[in-house]
Amino acid sequence: MVAGYYDVIIVGGGPSGSTAGYILAKEGLNVLILDKHKFPREKICGGLMPYKTLKLVCRIFGVSERFFENNICNYKSDEVIVCYEDEIIVEERLKRPFYFVDRKKYDNYLLEKAKEAGAKFIENVKIVQVNAKKGKIIDNKGNEYGADFIIGADGVNSAVRKCFPDKLFDRTKWNDNLAVALKTSVSNESKDSDNFPTIFHFGLIRWGYSWVFPNEHSINFGVTGLNYNKGSFEYALSKELELFNVNKNEVKVLTHTIPYGYYIENPIYEKVLLVGDAGGYVDPLFGEGLFNAHRSAEIAALSIISHLDTHESLETIYPRLMKKYIFSELNYIRRIRNFIFASLDYSPKMLSRFIIKQTYKTFLELAKGKKIYTIFGRGKYQYDPIEI
Repeated sequence: MVAGYYDVIIVGGGPSGSTAGYILAKEGLNVLILDKHKFPREKICGGLMPYKTLKLVCRIFGVSERFFENNICNYKSDEVIVCYEDEIIVEERLKRPFYFVDRKKYDNYLLEKAKEAGAKFIENVKIVQVNAKKGKIIDNKGNEYGADFIIGADGVNSAVRKCFPDKLFDRTKWNDNLAVALKTSVSNESKDSDNFPTIFHFGLIRWGYSWVFPNEHSINFGVTGLNYNKGSFEYALSKELELFNVNKNEVKVLTHTIPYGYYIENPIYEKVLLVGDAGGYVDPLFGEGLFNAHRSAEIAALSIISHLDTHESLETIYPRLMKKYIFSELNYIRRIRNFIFASLDYSPKMLSRFIIKQTYKTFLELAKGKKIYTIFGRGKYQYDPIEI
């Protein structure tokens, strides 16, 4: 059954899909967003939002920071603690807080903004086949959709990415650089809940870290690291929970996978563009994906608009802008990540503590995400408008 033809079909209704849908629909394009879930839906995520993400989202969706802080963010934490094994290395009050969101509420808000801009949304649709050359998608109900362009915004296990040939990315490197993330939550209704710190914990897991993130009515505990760690994930999570007198056997632990260091450098094939986790555009130190979900989606949408206006090849525009605005930063952070984790891997405990103390300011600047950190980007902000 032919389900319709569109200018752009976006597979995935999360932050990257909603961002691309919003921008393209505002420009008057006929946009369809497909998602396998029914919204609002739960999303496994710690919910930490760096300041750069707040600035970027406010600019793209045309909302004020005050509105965002009061209506979308549900917690702000202005204290950070960095630990190594059983020792607190850094305890610091922040000039600008970490922001936290409930992904169920956050993602649904952005999707509604895309729909208000004119994007059509169909939920409970699972994609089973993508023809990149013809711009066709077939779902699990046999419906066939066609489009001039397809954007794969469907996450780390992207169905759209399967249409990319082996020559465009190394599937072995992709699999080797996947991280496992464990997360659980406990209620946080105490009178001290307004002063809960953001905690980063090293030394409990190799090539990864554990964390404790506050939220409005809960405390989120998690572990993120390369998937070869196996059993040490449960150990690291148990140690975090013990610090707060929480029994691991009394909480529900959720698991998901994220890209963690390898990304697709050529994110376009025929009529298909990849954005967000589908292309591996995740911070290789923290495993934080919200910022680049929005940023890569903005770049993809503006690349399509520019292509339609100027007729410059989309295969030229999109990779060029991704390299300028995202890849250089990912490469820089990956080098920082490799230095920190390799040093912790091979250093005695005393030296590891020293390394954490000496690098924590860089670590926090990266976590807060205010500025570009590549040497040629000094003075620019990652959330600034894209210059085509």
